[in-house]
Amino acid sequence: MEQWRRKYPCPIWHLDFLNSPDVVTMTHAQVGIYVLLLLQQWEATGCKLRDNPAYLEQITRCHTEEARDDLEFILDRLFVREDGFAWNCKMYREFEDKSRVHAEAQMSGSKGGSKAPLSNPQATLKRRSSVSVSSPVSVSSRREAHDVPIPDELVRVPGFTEKWLEWLKWRRTEKRNSVTETAARRSLVKLARMPERAVAAIDASIENDWQGLFPEKVRGSRRPAAVVGAVDGGEW
Repeated sequence: MEQWRRKYPCPIWHLDFLNSPDVVTMTHAQVGIYVLLLLQQWEATGCKLRDNPAYLEQITRCHTEEARDDLEFILDRLFVREDGFAWNCKMYREFEDKSRVHAEAQMSGSKGGSKAPLSNPQATLKRRSSVSVSSPVSVSSRREAHDVPIPDELVRVPGFTEKWLEWLKWRRTEKRNSVTETAARRSLVKLARMPERAVAAIDASIENDWQGLFPEKVRGSRRPAAVVGAVDGGEW
């Protein structure tokens, strides 16, 4: 963990968290797992967790099959999982905001100002809340995701290509978290297994403000659909 980050408590905004439509429909076990993941992410270097099953089960105390199922459920719905790492987008944006505040404070000190911590860094972050923050990965992926070839099984589905491009644009503009090339390939492979549900899966993702695509959830689910919520919207 970067030393400067120890000055900041883990930025879980309690009212946002408690009133989140994702959280209010979780079981108590799922809430506990979610909180532990967020706390551990804030402590992790680069504010990203290693996407290693044994490691994640250890840090969340998930030692039973049911607990491991809940862990996977939370990770798949509320975290981005790419390139061997997992992270919650809202927590990562908090990290980026605070990184910028710290860098500006250090820069001010090098120009003759004070290097002391800001008296109210939270207020500074709120004043900057309108600034769009994008990770380096998402910036480069805006070009690549559109270039991933669509499998023949999906090309033959009426309206799929247009719907796929609509989803990529929605992720980029509304979620502020562009689809990477790796994520696009994985999503297309998943959809190609159930092409008859592909368009409906994209519609469901947009309507429910989900991070990913879940064709298996379009029909029938053993869990409430409301739990499968936003990763980086206004709520936790």
